[in-house]
Amino acid sequence: MVGGLFGRDALAQILNNPDGLVNLRNLAQEVESILPQNKTVPIVFVPGFSGWGAPLFGAVNYFGGVRDIPKILVERGYTVIVSPVAPISTNWERACELYRQLTFGSTVNPTTNTIDEVYDVDVNYGAYFDADPAREPDQTVTTGRRRAILFSNSPGFRNWTWDRDHKVHFVCHSQGGNTARYLISLMSRGAGTLHPMYFSQGGRDDWTISVTTLGTPHKGTTIINALDNFLSRSRDQGVQLFARLFAAASFYPPEKRAYDLQLDHWGIRKNAGETFQDMLVRLESNPGPVWKWLASNNNALYDNSIEGVHDLSLKAVNTSAQIYYFSLSFHATVPFPRDWPAWGRDAIASFPTNIGDFIIITNVTSFRSFVSWVTDRVITRVLHELGYNLVLPRPGRRPGPYAGAKRPAKAKFGGLVPE
Repeated sequence: MVGGLFGRDALAQILNNPDGLVNLRNLAQEVESILPQNKTVPIVFVPGFSGWGAPLFGAVNYFGGVRDIPKILVERGYTVIVSPVAPISTNWERACELYRQLTFGSTVNPTTNTIDEVYDVDVNYGAYFDADPAREPDQTVTTGRRRAILFSNSPGFRNWTWDRDHKVHFVCHSQGGNTARYLISLMSRGAGTLHPMYFSQGGRDDWTISVTTLGTPHKGTTIINALDNFLSRSRDQGVQLFARLFAAASFYPPEKRAYDLQLDHWGIRKNAGETFQDMLVRLESNPGPVWKWLASNNNALYDNSIEGVHDLSLKAVNTSAQIYYFSLSFHATVPFPRDWPAWGRDAIASFPTNIGDFIIITNVTSFRSFVSWVTDRVITRVLHELGYNLVLPRPGRRPGPYAGAKRPAKAKFGGLVPE
């Protein structure tokens, strides 16, 4: 597509800088200069593996980091939808979630004209997991999921839903590209008995105008195999760390979670009457929800592997004649570590195993001690290693100034306004 727009010689002039990011910026400017001025079609951002929707801790945007790309696009007159699909789930689960979010309705409150954080989306995963009952989730329906996040200057999107008359552009990072590919295939072919509620009919791939993928593993990625081999050398320790992180992330209901794994239907959630300690023991048990989830192929670790993407290619259409495609590829040559990273070893060593030794008051207080450990020893360390110089608040404290980060804007219908 791009070659047809510019020609080989023109592309050579645009992409002649040794810095790939400069080339990308130049190419984006050239493409934008020749695009039609019709900005009424929403741009749907689909995050990748371990991604999120709303800014993480109110500071880190998935698309843009400390910059707010949705805000920048809205200021240029575009409408943007950020899809908060599950971060580490299969492409099937994410495709179901993406479809449901886009057809459920916007988050605009017609009374206040503000973007509300609404957690009333129910998602049905159909009969996809029936083929392997021993490794299927506890439930095939989940409730209380967050609606898609819509940013727009136009009142025409107040009651917007996705259909043939209301098309979209998809911009997808990493696994998000394969998620969109699977969704478009389901819209094109239908899913038959696997999901008669969402994908009973085909011929709907023309609901999408274009798909742009950024660093999507179209052939899979070996990093997943390396991670699996890495965990297999110390499976007990790996599952223990996963269980502790999952417990911290999923103890509260979805609307109160800082980072939502959206694995409630797998049993990775707080059960009624369950204390945090009880939940942690249940998640760490073998066999328990975390062991079951990791041991199955029904997770993003498998779906991003070479084998997992090969399986996707066997059941999904490669491309649709109704859609324009544009892909950007990247590569990294940093070798995978042979041992647990320093932050991982420190986190395990400093885990408050006997939380009662710290504070013996209530289960909520114990949970706060645990979240303090996750905040200080895990999340903050990882963010610093990724180059984000952010100071994250401990539980119970209001966020202070973000070191090295601009305080994010608050979404509001009719534009984004600073807090």
